[in-house]
Amino acid sequence: MSSQLIESKLCNDQGQIAWQLAIVGVIAAILPVLVFAREASPLLCVLLLVTLVGASYARGDTDEALATLRRWLGRPEAYVLIAALALLSLSVMWSPATEHGAVHAFRVVIAALLIAALLAFGSITRLKSLRLALALSLATGAALLIANLLVDDETRRWIGLSPDLWRMNRAAVAIVLFAPISLVLLWRSSRMSAVGLAGLCLPAVFLSFSESAQFAALVAAAVWTASALNPIIIHRIVGTAMVTALLAMPFVVRYANELVPAAIHEKVGYGTLTIRGEIWTAFADLIPERPLLGYGIDASNIIAKTPIAAGLPENVRELLALTHPHNAPLQVWFELGFIGALFAALLAIFALRAMERLPVERLGAATATAAAVFTVSSVSHGAWQSWWFCLVGLVATMYAMLPPRLEDVSGPRSSASS
Repeated sequence: MSSQLIESKLCNDQGQIAWQLAIVGVIAAILPVLVFAREASPLLCVLLLVTLVGASYARGDTDEALATLRRWLGRPEAYVLIAALALLSLSVMWSPATEHGAVHAFRVVIAALLIAALLAFGSITRLKSLRLALALSLATGAALLIANLLVDDETRRWIGLSPDLWRMNRAAVAIVLFAPISLVLLWRSSRMSAVGLAGLCLPAVFLSFSESAQFAALVAAAVWTASALNPIIIHRIVGTAMVTALLAMPFVVRYANELVPAAIHEKVGYGTLTIRGEIWTAFADLIPERPLLGYGIDASNIIAKTPIAAGLPENVRELLALTHPHNAPLQVWFELGFIGALFAALLAIFALRAMERLPVERLGAATATAAAVFTVSSVSHGAWQSWWFCLVGLVATMYAMLPPRLEDVSGPRSSASS
């Protein structure tokens, strides 16, 4: 072999190593960054995609990722997603929030394209240090969250950020979503390290001001524990419950406050728990007026100021004025009607079916993650928040990057793990 070929191979190997380190750096930075910049997940998605594309180019398998994207475009899932995005965009035409609705629709479409690219390039990347990167990200993020909470967020104030402690709630949610995949990877190599990481994440979540993160953590723990019995059966039970709840949301939310014991209402407080049931009921009562296509994207943000709500009691208008229902499935129903809810249910079914292709040793963790995502979506965030889509996309990409077997963390691609 000539010296030029040897030099070329060395440069290529060094380039691959550099890109692998860049991927590790982005993943390790996810949780620490979210502690201080709660809407950074779209930027983190872009940075991760850049590093994944760079690594793929260095390996010479970019065509494989593009072929994956082309193959996906021919699947029924892609047609349903495109139709759903088209409905979302067209609903601007009948939304009272035309300008803001158009911005939200644009952001959702871009997020969908970004996540698709992340999954395609992530699926051909076998990162040798994924376990280490995730553990480092979670441990550092949880430690920073706890430290900020213990000093009343003086750190954020010192660097010029808002000192409001609730601004770290999204970091607590992110910890819950990333924990299952990190723990399932760490458990196989060092159970003591996995227990230690869990022991760091749990205080961070339960010391935070995010009740939705705490609720999601309990749900994820329960689902993951039950999955030990039979991962596939539990996955299908949880999936069926999620899809059923999504389709039945306008009919069940009006009973939410009645189903929760009075002692819990008193302990959690009106402003955190009880008011949510009242908000949900106020929005659900308006859905029968436009059941098929809803009121249009982002209509919930200004519905209280429109003639539609003019004849309602003042206390109901005040509930409608709280920007959105704080329940994503209900917001989909309200703004896109039954057709939008049906699209959402189909996309959920496709995602749940795809998860069944995961090996059993990680399906339980993935099901727990999905249950946590649905829990948070149903009690907290709006349906069209791009940071939320991108955060879930980052978690999904971590699963896509896993090797076929957990015991082979480096994966079969020697060029990707060198």
